[in-house]
Amino acid sequence: MVGSTLLLALSPLLFGVEADVPVTFRLLLAGDSVAERLEKARQQPQLQGGMDRGPGRIGREHRKVVEAEHASLEVELGKRGLRGITHTHTVLNSVVVHAPESRLEELRQIPGVRAVERVQRFQRALTSSVPYVTAPEVWRIDPPAGGYTGRGVRLGIIDSGIDYTHADFGGSGNPADFTLNDPTYIEPGTFPTTKVVGGIDLAGDDYDPAVLGSDVPVPDEDPLDPSEAGHGSHVAGIASGLGVLVGGATFNGLYDASVYGHSFLIGPGVAPEADLYAIKIFGRTGGTDLVVEGLDWAADPNGDGDTSDHLDVVNLSLGVAFGKQDGTTGDQAAVKRLATLGCVVVIAAGNEGNTHYIMASPGVAPEAITVANIYAPGLTFDSIHVTEPGPISGDYLALEAGFTPQLSAVGPVEAGVVGAVPLDACAALPDNAADIAGKIALCDRGGCYFSDKVRALQHAGAVGVIVVNNVAGPPIGMSGTGDTSDITIPAIMISQADGEVLKGQLAAGLVVRLGGGQAGPPPDL
Repeated sequence: MVGSTLLLALSPLLFGVEADVPVTFRLLLAGDSVAERLEKARQQPQLQGGMDRGPGRIGREHRKVVEAEHASLEVELGKRGLRGITHTHTVLNSVVVHAPESRLEELRQIPGVRAVERVQRFQRALTSSVPYVTAPEVWRIDPPAGGYTGRGVRLGIIDSGIDYTHADFGGSGNPADFTLNDPTYIEPGTFPTTKVVGGIDLAGDDYDPAVLGSDVPVPDEDPLDPSEAGHGSHVAGIASGLGVLVGGATFNGLYDASVYGHSFLIGPGVAPEADLYAIKIFGRTGGTDLVVEGLDWAADPNGDGDTSDHLDVVNLSLGVAFGKQDGTTGDQAAVKRLATLGCVVVIAAGNEGNTHYIMASPGVAPEAITVANIYAPGLTFDSIHVTEPGPISGDYLALEAGFTPQLSAVGPVEAGVVGAVPLDACAALPDNAADIAGKIALCDRGGCYFSDKVRALQHAGAVGVIVVNNVAGPPIGMSGTGDTSDITIPAIMISQADGEVLKGQLAAGLVVRLGGGQAGPPPDL
């Protein structure tokens, strides 16, 4: 504790912060948030005017009190040449400002401010497998209302938005409908839909808190997931996608024992009949400082102070490693208060592997249900062997694709390695197809389906494919989309870190052997 106090007292330059560069601070106000006021009314009815007035009325009245506090604070901020960037009222009574580190003490002295904290920046995280968690088993349970498919549950995805035009969410699936959709406002008849029934964009597509000039959110009503992002749609699909059949049509049930008798391009999510709410807190790229704002919206979607309309469940596939479980940070306090209102808060633990104390915040909050990434039983990792150049020769952890010929059957493949151009290999044919012919092609994960990448590189003449993961952590399993019987070359994935090593040697005559290496169980996560 002494060491932590000492570090906080040292120059901000230790943390890479220049004294005159604006920092994102959250001002915690002295008055109760709406959720705190409701909790006190429940615990001490004789002191709080009594719950007999009803929580809805108490919440609506106190919302006006909090809004008045914020108005007074804005006056004080204006005197100092500052303004509030975002405001939260329900789970946390707070206002976010941008100010230089040198003005921290001045912010603490503003009337009505009880504490100031630097806003924690969060990054996206994701991994899941619907059949492995045996979700279909609970679909088959037969209570009076049918199986547990999420029917009647209001599920918020606090992320980069949701592509509600996608067939997995009951949309047309026509790319033109997505391309022509203006994400800054809601065109008549586009949103909400029967599946994505509500939501909000709290960020704006250009928002990136790490980029000066893009660090102020520009909210709007349309939570469409940008094409450059896709993370929120991916998460929403795993949580509650309807499923997409071969041919592109939305699967509309039944979600029962017969479900996997159908041929899917995209399988159904864990709770396919839940109602989705898209709470967009990320822009196209970068992290976010808007987690508390997303939780606040979920606690009171219409912002009237009556929290009876809070969502049933929210999912946050995001975090920052080495979270500290002390209950003092605004994001953990917000998780606690949202959970107290009756919302189940599900948060990622992180994808950083088996490292002591690395569990991510805000998932460290005791009230959160926190989920770590895992590998299914029986999954076996392989390795690739770099033979040239000498300085990096050796074995590297790898995982074969599930849709390509297995190296155990076709034998090892050894060849020079060429990076695809463009590196995502999402074009029908790479720009450097002539260079790839007869070589092992290296490409990045992301941008299109794994099977599309491998197929394009096969058409260019590649004898094998190395896919580099685009997030930290071990390689993941790669599945194909649609009919992949035409793919005849092997493909493996390696970690992002190992990929950077290999990319750095592409011009030095990199030669790799796929297969024949050391096989073993997944890393211990």
